Amino acid sequence: MECRCVEEDSGVSYLFRLDEEYDVIIVVVMKNFYVHARIRGETASDLLVLAVSVMAKLISIDFEVFGRVQGVFFRKFTQKAAQELKIVGWCRNTSAGTVQGQLQGPSDAVLKMQDWLQHTGSPLSKVSSVKFANRIEIDQCNLKSFEIRH
Repeated sequence: MECRCVEEDSGVSYLFRLDEEYDVIIVVVMKNFYVHARIRGETASDLLVLAVSVMAKLISIDFEVFGRVQGVFFRKFTQKAAQELKIVGWCRNTSAGTVQGQLQGPSDAVLKMQDWLQHTGSPLSKVSSVKFANRIEIDQCNLKSFEIRH
């Protein structure tokens, strides 16, 4: 038996499958992210709590964006995208011509923001690569908004 569901807004897919041994297999799929859990003998509410907890983890990650990202309103568009995803953090121009920053928020929103940094950016930018580092789970965000630093 199998049940599939896709959240249209977030693009997150869920697959719940009951196999021959009556194990429940949960697969949560997001862009470039995959979670797989095999659970035996759990109730439906326990499974829902597990799925929600996977999506609700708070993470912090540092980033550096390379390419034509200065003088093209990249930081302003980054701030706007982060605010729309309800992510906190900061970004700043570097003397090397890159944009550095940090993202903090729910893992699913941070993953969307990482995708935005890699593939969208500001309209006039040309992103050649993005480096992500220092990904950690956090208990709470230590910033209140997304700031542009100078």
